[in-house]
Amino acid sequence: MTRFACPFLHGEVELGVERNRHIRLKHPELPEDLSVSLASVLADPDEVRVDQRFPQTYLFSRWLDDLLGVRYW
Repeated sequence: MTRFACPFLHGEVELGVERNRHIRLKHPELPEDLSVSLASVLADPDEVRVDQRFPQTYLFSRWLDDLLGVRYW
């Protein structure tokens, strides 16, 4: 499990082994070193919104120029 600082939530976000595996399998366009990109998105997101399907879930996004095939993460 990996933990990331999240100023928006005034705490930390945990990335578990299963969720990391899901990201790797379903999103091959994301960079190999997920931790660097994930940390930057959580530290300074462009947008944070509530998931329509899961109202207690936040969706963080940020424009990243170095992503292949996508720009928002």
